[in-house]
Amino acid sequence: MMARDHLDDDTRLEIALSAAISRHQYHQDPTALIAELRAISVSRIDLLAEAAGTWAGYHEADPFVQPVVRALLEVPGAYRWVQAGRERNRG
Repeated sequence: MMARDHLDDDTRLEIALSAAISRHQYHQDPTALIAELRAISVSRIDLLAEAAGTWAGYHEADPFVQPVVRALLEVPGAYRWVQAGRERNRG
């Protein structure tokens, strides 16, 4: 018997956004990432901003992902979530 998936649509979207960022995190040209994130998020710019800002805040000190961090911070509303990412990084 298969287990039922009990995730709501917002949670599924958050997972998809985070997975896309992780797949592209070491790319020097984040153009494809931003296009993928916009396609995934469709009209949920609020969830895109949260994922982008949180990820950027968490990884802001990593020199290997700076192109992605900079691109994510250009997402409207992302700066609002940077502090949440920093706090998660501190544990």
